[in-house]
Amino acid sequence: MINDVVSISYIRIAIFVLALLFLALFLFIMKRTRLGLETRAVTQNPRMAASMGINPDRVNMLTFGLGSGIAGIAGVAIGLFAKVTSEMGSDYIVQSFMTVVVGGVGNIWGTLAGAVMIGGSKRVSSGSTRPTRWRRKPI
Repeated sequence: MINDVVSISYIRIAIFVLALLFLALFLFIMKRTRLGLETRAVTQNPRMAASMGINPDRVNMLTFGLGSGIAGIAGVAIGLFAKVTSEMGSDYIVQSFMTVVVGGVGNIWGTLAGAVMIGGSKRVSSGSTRPTRWRRKPI
């Protein structure tokens, strides 16, 4: 809890900071490294990338590993404040898909904007901007 008006747990703040760090790392990888350049080349035209000496299968394998690692980190972050069950990710699958569709496939900043839009609209449509634990229970 920050103060009497704003109540955010420290674990959620830590998860937010962790997410920002991994966003910065991902942007660095995609914009400043050879893997990022090869990934963009293979995404745009795999045959031309292969003719330029890039191994598309290797790039696909590495990007799959990078995406799986990010998903694993997200799962750990969710597990820090949510109940861990075998169906744990099913609540987030549709929201994640909508975020990518709204933001645009292949556009990191658009996906981030889509996440803010989807999260904000979900919070507003829930009928209250207060967390659910603060709502009064009916008598």
